[in-house]
Amino acid sequence: MLKRCLSKVHIPLLISAILLSGCNSKWEDMPDDELAAKSSDCYGDSLSTAMIQVCKNYERECERRRSNGIYVC
Repeated sequence: MLKRCLSKVHIPLLISAILLSGCNSKWEDMPDDELAAKSSDCYGDSLSTAMIQVCKNYERECERRRSNGIYVC
């Protein structure tokens, strides 16, 4: 039963998930001052769709840092 569950497709996905779970995202590695500067660029009326997604990532990282007591943005 277990052998059928761990097919050729599942094993690479499992390995990828394990490897990625231990890595910091590029947002987490970004210095505080850089994150603050880049997140301040998100206040505007004419943001592209791609920039809106980037800004959501900045905001998510800002919220994560605030939850850890780091108020940079």
